Order: sequence, then structure tokens, then C-alpha cells
Amino acid sequence: MRADKLAAIRERITQIKQLIEQLRQMLASLGGPAAKSVLRQIGQLAAELGQLASALKAAGDSGSSAAPAAPSAPASEPPADEGRAAYAKQQQAAEADTLPAESGASSTPSKQSVQGDLDDIEELRKALHWLKKQAERVLEQEKRVQPE
Repeated sequence: MRADKLAAIRERITQIKQLIEQLRQMLASLGGPAAKSVLRQIGQLAAELGQLASALKAAGDSGSSAAPAAPSAPASEPPADEGRAAYAKQQQAAEADTLPAESGASSTPSKQSVQGDLDDIEELRKALHWLKKQAERVLEQEKRVQPE
């Protein structure tokens, strides 16, 4: 994978981090009216993260032996505390996010940098999972309050 393609993937990961924060704020401030929209956007972002992970895995595999792959989906739902911890970690990473400059010496990404990006994607997936659960709770509460 060329360095510019890897940089584009990393930029999109950063954008998705910001979108997750915006969705969280939207859900917190608007509640029920925003929940369906948030859920729809979560689905789109989750699909996009899967595509980014696939592209990164291919990049890691092309450089040398296969890099350990991040799971595409959790086997079971993570505990709520894990989702909150993942979200907090993702927020800290977003605030301190400074990507190292790509050296022009090699167009093949190192396994370490690719694995770090895959780890970021996994943290974002956990944050999306937590946000999805929050949106579902908001919708459920709204259904209980409104008579049918």
C-alpha cells in the first residue's frame, strides 16, 4: 500500500472519531428525536470501519508475514464498562492524535503501524457499540413514555 493511501485511511479514522463524538453529543442533547438517526449513522460508520480494517490488513499482509488481525465483530457483547472505557480511550487518542510523518524510504507500511491503526479501529468499534446501546436505550425509554 502506498503511503498516500495509508495516510488517507488514517485521516478517515480521525474523521470517524470526530463523528462518533458528534453523534454522542447529538444523542445526549436531543435524546429520542435523534436516536433513529444516530443508529442509522452508526451502522454506516461500522461498515466503513470494516472496509478500512480490511484495507489495512491487506497492507500489513503485503509487507511481510500476516499481522494479527483485529476481530471483525466481538464474539459476545462487551460489558458496558468496556464500551465506556473504549470510548474514553478513543477520546484521549483523538485529543492527542498526532500522526507520525511518513518517511519516503518505503511505500510498505510497517506491521507495527498497521497494527496500531487496526487497534484504533477496534477501539472505535467498541465506542460505536456503546453508543448504539445508548441510542437503543433512549428509543426504548421513548416507547415506554409514549402510549401506543
